Amino acid sequence: MADAVAGAVATAARAGDGSDTGEESGAVDAADGTGPDVHEVAAAGLAPGQLTALAAPSLFGGGCVVVVSAAQDAGKDVAAEIVRLAGSAAPDVYLIV
Repeated sequence: MADAVAGAVATAARAGDGSDTGEESGAVDAADGTGPDVHEVAAAGLAPGQLTALAAPSLFGGGCVVVVSAAQDAGKDVAAEIVRLAGSAAPDVYLIV
């Protein structure tokens, strides 16, 4: 399910930045440089600061999609980081929790 959501968000992100080619190709587009970077992570496996690093703007543009699964398992510091990023992420960063 996370793959489908990330793919839909990546497609929407491309459409929003004018780079949509009309082809629906899902979350794997990041590999060829035409779409946002897509990161899928489990909340329990994140150390404080890692989520912020994943959501940082790319030097090459294109934005990013960060899918955080099992958010209920996040530690206190990571949970605070999720809340902070959800309220203040860059316009081309999509956070899915």
